[in-house]
Amino acid sequence: MVCAAFFSIYVYETVAQQAAAGRTVLIVSSYLPELFGLCDRLAVMCRGRLSPAKPIAEWTPETVLAAAIGETSPAIGETYA
Repeated sequence: MVCAAFFSIYVYETVAQQAAAGRTVLIVSSYLPELFGLCDRLAVMCRGRLSPAKPIAEWTPETVLAAAIGETSPAIGETYA
């Protein structure tokens, strides 16, 4: 398990370095703390469709989950599907 933790730190540092250099980094994850910690923008895939990418500040864990399962988000009144 320790090895996995060090690998994660290495990956996070590499992502931050690439982003700081102006490169685009695409992250695919279902781990919300990771997404909220690393992403500037977020799009969610549900049933083969991709939601519009929005700044991370416009998302909450609840709206991400609503988008992921194709439900209406009560927080912003949008239907994701």
